Amino acid sequence: MSRHWSILSNWMVNAVTLAFAAPLIFGVWYPYPTLHVLEMGRTLCTILGIQFFLAVALPILLIKTNKTKKALAIDWTLIIAIQIAAFLLGFFVLINGRPVAIVFERDRFVVLQANEVVWRSSKGNDHCAIQGSLRGPLLVAVDFQNPKLSSTELIFQSLQGIEPSQREELWTDYASASKQALDAAKPATAMSGRHQHGGPVVEQPVGLVERHGGEV
Repeated sequence: MSRHWSILSNWMVNAVTLAFAAPLIFGVWYPYPTLHVLEMGRTLCTILGIQFFLAVALPILLIKTNKTKKALAIDWTLIIAIQIAAFLLGFFVLINGRPVAIVFERDRFVVLQANEVVWRSSKGNDHCAIQGSLRGPLLVAVDFQNPKLSSTELIFQSLQGIEPSQREELWTDYASASKQALDAAKPATAMSGRHQHGGPVVEQPVGLVERHGGEV
């Protein structure tokens, strides 16, 4: 196999892999606008940049026509091993940071990443990113009537940095809290209306969608 054909074949394999991965990443795991809300754009660009270098530049730099077949075989083995390792690392980072739930909590929506949720099947307060839906974020609400949510426990877990929205055992169907969500949205709608009718200038209405740990 010639140098040009082997490099082209490697490019084609990487292109096909990216073609299959793109719909999964942008269409399922990170539907708009979660990529922006979670500030994962820079991470994704870094992963793509590394993959581009390993797929395009690295073979050109290492594969030379004057090398023996044994040396070429060693080079290709190293290149493919590095590409696979980089792909798996990037895959883990993306699956670890994917949004698994949009949780309504009292008067706001919180977007939770897989590594932020305390799953009911995990031990103690451990986070396991492999759990959760792989088919996109769930729309749920926190059930504050749940008997498992006592005031003492709520304070204790808040001191540990765990909010009610992070506990899967407290999630309930969003339909049960949809009216409360609409009531919470009325103040923002009212402020927007005042701005349109010449009221006090409001640069940006209070947002209801919030990333866990910081407002968006």
